[in-house]
Amino acid sequence: MGGDILYYIRDDVGFEEPVEQAIYESLPQEQQGRKEYYIRERPRLAEVEVWGWGDNLSPKLIDGGGSVSFTGPEVPAGGFDGDWNTTFRMPAWFSTNPTAGILTVDIGARVWLDAMRLAVPFIPGYITEVADGSRDPNGRLRWRQVSLPDRMEGGFTRAADLFDPPLDIRFLNLRLPGIARTSGFFYDLTEVLLYTEGFVSQASLVSDIIRLPGPRNFGAIRWDPPPGTHPPGTMAEVRTRTGDLLVQQIRHFDVNGNEKTKEEWDKLISSWKGPIDTTFALGSGWSPWSQQYLQPGDRVRSPGLRNYMQLQVRFTSQDRLQAASIRSIEVELAPPVARALTAEVWPTQAAVGQLDTFDLYLRPVFIDEPATARTPGFDEILLQAPPGLALHLLSLSTGTEEELGRGSPSQTFTLAADGHLTDASGAIAQVRRNHADSIWVLLPQLHQTLPAEQAVQTYHRITPQGAEVMVGEDGDPITEAAYGLLNESERGAILFLRQTADGVEAVSGRAEYDDLPPAEQGPIRYFRKLRGGGAQSPFDALGDSLTSTSYRALPRAERGAILGQGPLLQLRFAAAIFRNGTTFKPFVRRAAAGTDGNLWQQVEPGDATALTDSRQLTLSVPVGGQVLGDLSLAPNPFTPNSDGVNDELIVAFSIFQVTQARQARLRLYSLDGRLIWENSTQVAGGPQQIRWNGRDAADRTVPPGLYICRIDFGADSERATDTALARIVAVVY
Repeated sequence: MGGDILYYIRDDVGFEEPVEQAIYESLPQEQQGRKEYYIRERPRLAEVEVWGWGDNLSPKLIDGGGSVSFTGPEVPAGGFDGDWNTTFRMPAWFSTNPTAGILTVDIGARVWLDAMRLAVPFIPGYITEVADGSRDPNGRLRWRQVSLPDRMEGGFTRAADLFDPPLDIRFLNLRLPGIARTSGFFYDLTEVLLYTEGFVSQASLVSDIIRLPGPRNFGAIRWDPPPGTHPPGTMAEVRTRTGDLLVQQIRHFDVNGNEKTKEEWDKLISSWKGPIDTTFALGSGWSPWSQQYLQPGDRVRSPGLRNYMQLQVRFTSQDRLQAASIRSIEVELAPPVARALTAEVWPTQAAVGQLDTFDLYLRPVFIDEPATARTPGFDEILLQAPPGLALHLLSLSTGTEEELGRGSPSQTFTLAADGHLTDASGAIAQVRRNHADSIWVLLPQLHQTLPAEQAVQTYHRITPQGAEVMVGEDGDPITEAAYGLLNESERGAILFLRQTADGVEAVSGRAEYDDLPPAEQGPIRYFRKLRGGGAQSPFDALGDSLTSTSYRALPRAERGAILGQGPLLQLRFAAAIFRNGTTFKPFVRRAAAGTDGNLWQQVEPGDATALTDSRQLTLSVPVGGQVLGDLSLAPNPFTPNSDGVNDELIVAFSIFQVTQARQARLRLYSLDGRLIWENSTQVAGGPQQIRWNGRDAADRTVPPGLYICRIDFGADSERATDTALARIVAVVY
């Protein structure tokens, strides 16, 4: 490695200055000054560290699912395009008109905002507010100001706000307060820069619309990786929704990519016509997003027997450097055993804690045609109750509604001594579960459509997109009140009908209808516009029920399903109800369906029969404050002398009006108040038992005598009464 040497001459007073080497060497020694040695080095770049604010979200904000809007006619896109040659001329904001002049940014997901920078020639001041997406009771976003008060005035040629800690937000508002002398009251925003790094705080991913292979019965939903395996502070929430109708949206473009109306596109010459883009959106009748599924294997909660499904995964993270992930989602599907299953329970009210008898009515509807979609029927019935509630099966009857109404069903099974059900002919319905929180019965034959002489069939036509039907999404005819509650875009025609000798005919409107004699004034029918095509309606265009003749007269492409009612099923059982709002869940399936199709099909609450007006599967009991009762001690007295007879005390009690498990504590005291023994356990509603073996806390047999037995229970409400009860128990030998 080369270098250099500097030589210095020294004068009489000690001052030194550089000289050439030859001169230095010719000098006397006393005039030779110092030498400075230099090493030639070649610099190298060892490391570069850049400390920044993360990535600027603005240029790709809209492509990433966000949006930018302004409360005025101005278009703010120029301030979010990453192009410093474009600007957004933003009008000033004045407190005299507080709703105008507001720039709102929806980032599209919740992010950790580290900094905001405004690239501007000049602004007098600014106000920044943010929101994380939560809303107040009126549905408005909850905004909070994050800009400092001194940023509202003073004038700025550039502005940058750093947020430490970062803001967990999705929405941002920006206002530029105006001043009276401002010319035109406009300011140029060259760019609005929003900086973040790491993973988002919250984001939702929604699948494409998934077309199912026809109406299907849903089983379990599973996903990978499961909960508990995600990084700490992160979560992935899975939800579903289902529906039958899709809206076809057709967009026309020219060769330059400009969107045109269909009429404008038709007028273009062929060389100027661009592509036609067809997409599908959700139509009428889609279910809302289900509740979050807690574990893989949970049953799908969205309504089954639908044609389409969507999946949603919501990711959340409390650590910007960590994120959850989902690799796959699976949903079990099986052909339905019936097209519709409706049930109701009667009576719907019960005395709390008292054994009572209830009837569950179940009405199945099967697909008879087309043959390729025919439903096979079912031979297994499962009735589930909340945990801790004991159901006791009494009988099972089937028949028409008329037969059950007059008390002479076509088939009745009663409980035999062996625990199974038998009818008068000796046929056996196997009882696979009873006297527990569910009843499970296997019928001796499939439950299918009624015989031809008793069959009640319903004919359907397939409706095109934009068609009008006279039933709501619940399947019931639309009343005048229900019509008024429809959105304007869903309100169809109102049909006024005149009664004639041959039936009904439409009249021109309300005025002509009102002029008719009362005897000729027929029904008034209200119609709903369908958003989407492919629905099936049991009515013709005038709202009359389709008959076999009118159905066969339809074009083949418009013929929908023919549905047939099955026999009404009556399941009678006994139970003691301890909680208001107790709900039963019936299911059916076909035992011979095999592994893949052996999924239970859930029965929905509704109008199963005219024999009751229940329409529900939920029971109500008188709401009171008592939560603890029916305390009994047996045997009393008892003899804990290990002879196998009356060695244990059974403390029985009942819990009422409790929505989830709470702690029950049993304590035994001597008559002078000393605690002898205690035990606690988590219990829910219903009858409960705790046992005592006559020993104290040190496991010694207690002496004979009288003891105080006290049970305490932690209730759901501070207003609850009778949360502690006590009795005297005698110990003898």
